[in-house]
Amino acid sequence: MSNNTIDLRRHSREIKQHKWWIIASVAAFALLALWYWQHHMPEYTVHSVMLIEEDEDNGTGSSISKAGGISQMMRAFSIGGFGASSVDNERIIAETHTVLMRTIKDLGLNCTVVGHDGFKRKALYGNQSPIKVNAPSELFDTLRVGLKMNIAFSGEKATIRVKKGMFTTVTTLHDVTLPCEVRTPYGTFEVAHNDSCQPLKDFTNEFTVSIAGSEPLVEYYRKKITLDLYDKKADAVEFTLDDPCPERGIAILNKMMENYNNVRKEHKDDISRKEIEFYDTRIASLAQELENADNRMVEFKKNNSIVDLEAQAGAIIKQDAATQQEAVRLRAEMEINQMILNELNKSGYNVLPIIGNDASAAAISQYNSLVTAKQELEKSAKGENEALQSINEKLAAAKRSIVTSAGRHIDASRIRLDQLNASIGHDDVKKSHMPSQEKEYLNLLRDKELKNELFIFLMQRRESSMLQLTKNSSPSFVIDKAYSDVKPSIIKPIIITLILLLMGVLLPLMLVMLRMKRRDRIKEAFDLNETWESQAFTVPTKQSDKKITEELLHTIRASLFQKKDIKQLFVYDITKNNSDILKQLIDTIEKANKETATFKVSSIDELYADEYNKKLEQASSMDYIFTEISQLASLGEIGDMLSDNATGLLLMVKGNVFKREEFNRLVEEFNSPEKTIVIITK
Repeated sequence: MSNNTIDLRRHSREIKQHKWWIIASVAAFALLALWYWQHHMPEYTVHSVMLIEEDEDNGTGSSISKAGGISQMMRAFSIGGFGASSVDNERIIAETHTVLMRTIKDLGLNCTVVGHDGFKRKALYGNQSPIKVNAPSELFDTLRVGLKMNIAFSGEKATIRVKKGMFTTVTTLHDVTLPCEVRTPYGTFEVAHNDSCQPLKDFTNEFTVSIAGSEPLVEYYRKKITLDLYDKKADAVEFTLDDPCPERGIAILNKMMENYNNVRKEHKDDISRKEIEFYDTRIASLAQELENADNRMVEFKKNNSIVDLEAQAGAIIKQDAATQQEAVRLRAEMEINQMILNELNKSGYNVLPIIGNDASAAAISQYNSLVTAKQELEKSAKGENEALQSINEKLAAAKRSIVTSAGRHIDASRIRLDQLNASIGHDDVKKSHMPSQEKEYLNLLRDKELKNELFIFLMQRRESSMLQLTKNSSPSFVIDKAYSDVKPSIIKPIIITLILLLMGVLLPLMLVMLRMKRRDRIKEAFDLNETWESQAFTVPTKQSDKKITEELLHTIRASLFQKKDIKQLFVYDITKNNSDILKQLIDTIEKANKETATFKVSSIDELYADEYNKKLEQASSMDYIFTEISQLASLGEIGDMLSDNATGLLLMVKGNVFKREEFNRLVEEFNSPEKTIVIITK
């Protein structure tokens, strides 16, 4: 076969020859898998389900009702939510850096205690652990490397050893009594007994404490905790976590859902506070304007000795009340929409006050939710993060929508104001016939009424925001509090076991194949290419294979007899150690009543010498003449000698000595393989 062709016979032979390598490797990896089963801590799967509830009234009315049938249609086709609490956005908030960091700090997850009892290990949490390791929160905030603290008790004394990685020991303390301080290059830890620990039957002599910084733990739990839709038609999220300590897993998921609700509540409160801040500023300004209006009316009455003009102007005011009230509302809407436009024209994204209860308010509420999700995600994600890019695209679209909507509202309000002003001008014509004092008094009264209406409107909106701020409702409902499976998950141990067993098979196979490729030696006939394989015979030389050797030599003799024209054979022993086989072959031929003659030459030049030709003439009566050639650079040198039909070539190769590449180079210029017999000894 050629060097680039895969011959399964060669691979099968190598595997059989090295079967004990494979058996030993499989046995070693099986023992490693058994050790893993004995040593590993079983992991329990913890589940919890949380329903994301839409805001019933956030000052804008029911946001889901504003979306109408579009939301229901999008949810039915699994396109996503359309309300203020889109499930996709809530999932991003639930697994943000802020929520996870709060969970880690609240539960003190930086130190994990594992008890030892021989090969058996168990994760201990809270009151299960007889020891506790404490350190300032600032230490955990800055710690970026993982530490292993081994605590071995001997009576009341303990030996404490702190390692970084597997081999680097950073601190060792001998015969210390708890509580004690353990000083390391990364900070000082306090090791003490846990007085609230429940009595333990096992794990009392040796403990390992895994210490990790808060930031690495955030990344660890972000990968460990899975958030997925509970059902594509429901706004519910399922949390799952695999943990060797089910009590800790339950505490993590419950605390994570609690912190999620706290973050969402803080977001809503922040929006309400900004709205209240805006209303307070505007109300204070209006209060001053109202006071000025009252002062002007008092001054007017005093200067003109007027007691009461309300009765005179009452009819006109009542007639004009509806027009003026609508004008007040339109001016307020224009001012608020202009304020929103000014805020959107600023660089960056900031939350906006939610005004009114129409569809534009629902869009502003959705925009505020996206802003908060973006701010939370930017704490842990980079610019190329897919979730961050998705939120940026949604923010840009929401911003354009709000700008367009606000502009349309301003234009519509301006047109309506022009109409109202025309109506007011018509009333002014009527009032021009009144005495100048009455007209001036009416203007002062109207200005005061306008400011009173706007003041009442802003106070109502402020009270609505105050109610939102003080409302204690949770933005989500926990359907299922965290619970653990009764039995530990065996999926991970089975996968690791299968991987180990597979490595036990593949590793020796790879070594065998690599060894075969590097050595690449001729051992049997099928190691040659297709042309030479048909002319080759593999002959064993061991004494125990004597009978097989004789049978193969008879087969070679029969093959030689089939080449009836060949009487003279040039013999080239490539590896120079097959003289015994040649003698046995000649003996086998002579036993068939054939006469033979054997000559030896050192090089190809001697074949042309007179002395050699005389020997050939003397042996012309022999049935077969064997000429052994000691040295050949390539078989091409003897090619001319084989042009005679009566000549042939016998190549002899010692198995597992000569490389296939060298053999191919030797026969590269040889064009008569059909006149050749190759004997490979092993």
